[in-house]
Amino acid sequence: MHPTKPLSIIQKFNEIKQLEDSLQSDQQNNRVRERLLDYYSFLFRPSLIEHVFLWLTRKERHLLQRDERLLLHVTWVIENCPSSLLSKKLCYNILEVRHPVGYQKCKAMWLTLLEHHPGDPTLLFNAARFLTCADQSKAEDLMVRALSIQPNNNEVQEALEFLRALKSKDKAQMLRHRIHWLNWHSQHEQDHVSPSLAKHREDQLTQWQQELDAINSETT
Repeated sequence: MHPTKPLSIIQKFNEIKQLEDSLQSDQQNNRVRERLLDYYSFLFRPSLIEHVFLWLTRKERHLLQRDERLLLHVTWVIENCPSSLLSKKLCYNILEVRHPVGYQKCKAMWLTLLEHHPGDPTLLFNAARFLTCADQSKAEDLMVRALSIQPNNNEVQEALEFLRALKSKDKAQMLRHRIHWLNWHSQHEQDHVSPSLAKHREDQLTQWQQELDAINSETT
């Protein structure tokens, strides 16, 4: 006899299913889509998804094809609302590792968009953020182009400085920028973020601050 599924597993699966079902009737609901992106990216790390799979039926496992579902939602955002705040959040580019073919597809979608809208600073910046981890040189080029159109855009300037720190492997500077931006997002989006993502961000900030403190202590 198969043991009873843990309550936490049931709740998590049911929430994902409800979110997916609600999105079918309202494809424009970016708040729901954002929560699903959170689930398929930040929250369902490989170790957790493997544990969850032990308790699911074959039909349930099909719904939780994490990487395919993540790709589906990312491509929808790029295709339907590339200038949105939700599109800007696609910068946590884990597709490069988990779905290389899907990542290349998304990259091609961004570059095609930019061919048709070469002077749109928002599209340039959102595409650059998506490429920041996997194609730093291209991302830098796109941010420079965005700044040439909007030279006083502080958000793009900050992101460009972070990218250059990332390229130069200045870990302390990179951590400072990461802390700055995650704090900014946490403060400006606190009313629109799920408790689980808020907790993830809090833990991430703590980790980065500890790493920065350790670096600073070594140099003093």
